[in-house]
Amino acid sequence: MTNTGRNASVPVLVGLLAALGQTPAAMAADSSDDKATQTAIAAVSEMGKQLRELKSFGIHADVAYDDVVGDGVLVQRNEELTISARLPDGLRAEIEGADLHRSITYDGKTVTVYGETLGYYAQFEAPATIRETLQKAAEKHDLQFPLADLFFWGTDEDNLADVTAATMVGPANIGGRLCDQYVFAQDDVSWQIWITQGDKKLPCKLSIVDLTQPARPQYSAVIDMTPEATFDASVFSFAPPEGAEKIRIYSAETADQ
Repeated sequence: MTNTGRNASVPVLVGLLAALGQTPAAMAADSSDDKATQTAIAAVSEMGKQLRELKSFGIHADVAYDDVVGDGVLVQRNEELTISARLPDGLRAEIEGADLHRSITYDGKTVTVYGETLGYYAQFEAPATIRETLQKAAEKHDLQFPLADLFFWGTDEDNLADVTAATMVGPANIGGRLCDQYVFAQDDVSWQIWITQGDKKLPCKLSIVDLTQPARPQYSAVIDMTPEATFDASVFSFAPPEGAEKIRIYSAETADQ
């Protein structure tokens, strides 16, 4: 991108960032640059389209997120995230923090959540595809798979229609990769995504701010994706380690009883 293009985006960006502090109704009213919004949405849609063409991919991400403690005090936590995805029915996430290691495994039939540090695991029956499984996990079991949006962008379920304002910020260097940065506003979140420049559109970084909490905690992940990665079938299976104890998983249906 040329310097002229980046400079031209600055007034729009300033207006958008100011709007993030307003009510959703005021933000929608003040956002007059529909072309900038549609251009940013189109960039995410194109990346999503390319992701949907992949048969498999691997991800390593450095994650930072805010933990709200006390009277709105934000404490940043850090984790390493590894995702192995084999479409349409194989998925595994390994999340490792300083004192907690856990995993989520999906083999096309069953989802297993395993807390290695604590020695507990829980399971539930799953649908036949990754997207259906992620939806069931969130809706029925209050289980949010990390970076789940990467499996929905490029589909009719991408929720991009909820965007009230967006714009391109400009180029950025993320881990030695030249990426284009976009910022988006929605009713309950503001988020940014960095997408690789060139013909192959891959996510470089994702940042999300929760606007429903006064402290506005943030989640960010610097993403290194390997398209068409190969995995052994055992990656997507779970065998309980010796001594691991099975527990019942949370269910919205039983919680209401």
